[in-house]
Amino acid sequence: MKYLLIILFCLFNFTNAYSQIYNELVDEIIQKTSLDSLVKTVRELSGEDSTIINGDKTRIVHRVNKIGNELAGEYLKERLEGYGLDVIEQDFLKDGKNIYAVKLGTVYPEKYYILSSHYDSVHDFCADDNASGSSVVIEAARILKDYNLDYSLVFAFWDKEEEGLLGSKYFAELAQTIKLDIKGSLVHDMLGYDGNEDMLFDIHTSDSSNSHELKDYVINMLDLYDSPLVPSVKNPGSDRSDHASFWFNGYSSILFGEAFFSGDGNPYYHTNQDRIDKFSLPYYLELSKLSIGNIASLAGVNSRSDFNSLNDDNFKQFYIEVSPNPVRELAIVNFEADEDNYGEKYQVIISDIMGREIKVIKEGIIYRNNNFSIDFGDLEVGIYILSVNYGNEIMTYKLIKE
Repeated sequence: MKYLLIILFCLFNFTNAYSQIYNELVDEIIQKTSLDSLVKTVRELSGEDSTIINGDKTRIVHRVNKIGNELAGEYLKERLEGYGLDVIEQDFLKDGKNIYAVKLGTVYPEKYYILSSHYDSVHDFCADDNASGSSVVIEAARILKDYNLDYSLVFAFWDKEEEGLLGSKYFAELAQTIKLDIKGSLVHDMLGYDGNEDMLFDIHTSDSSNSHELKDYVINMLDLYDSPLVPSVKNPGSDRSDHASFWFNGYSSILFGEAFFSGDGNPYYHTNQDRIDKFSLPYYLELSKLSIGNIASLAGVNSRSDFNSLNDDNFKQFYIEVSPNPVRELAIVNFEADEDNYGEKYQVIISDIMGREIKVIKEGIIYRNNNFSIDFGDLEVGIYILSVNYGNEIMTYKLIKE
């Protein structure tokens, strides 16, 4: 009976939505998190240092009004593009723009995790609120570009959080409308201040969806990877940051950051004295490691990749090519399969970058050589994902309509 209980316990944990075991790749990713890289991004985004944007040397003076915030948005866009990611600029107001990129999963490309922060502010500098969180998202993109993930991962920066969570609200409502399968959302807001150096940090959770399981997952990571951080759980958590937008739309989400609601908030919050010289850098590094390690583990990091491309031969049974790409009207698709797959049914689906199915292109039987054309003339300019589905396998290919 004792051994039966042990077996049942193990099966429960491995089949749980957020089951977790030690992963050497996650540990490797945690160790790659660089304080120098984080600090460089915070200094540039908060305007301490100048940077290169659109080929010109400039300084982001603040992230408050349209001009300053557009410059910050362009900076974040160029950083993501520098890591080989295709960036989406989501305009939701005349002066409101979300910036995000999607790294498609190799096993479940239609299921998403989100790593995010807001990038707008209320004053000059505002390093802690929230250049600190935005820098972690950039650092995650820098590291994870070199790895393959089971699930798709969205690196997102929300605009107009300070005016009522407007950017994340727009995204989450749209995601709910199109039934986007978001498995979990990790939101960062203020990660740099630890006035009493006790390594305490806040996790905000709620009864929405399975947010408590997501919270438990983060806490378990602390012991699993020997982190010195100490969690302070807020349940129900504050609704004053972007995680609440996901709660209100039925998605699992948590916020974590410094102990703002546990008596050790940054006293320079919402002033022009919120600068990086007030950071506890060891604390900031540990929170960054926790965040990046968590999202790598949740998204199912499965292997290293020498390059970041949706066109990798992730499934050895298939070879696929599409030309021309970018395409204006007709694209020619050719794929080959091993003999073991001959006679199986396959389906070709076109989806947008967020996983919404646009149309089924073709259904057929797999032979050695399979050729057909796709008419893109009726689709809008943008990025699309072509999926060849057979059995339990999915081969994805990125297409650009120009």
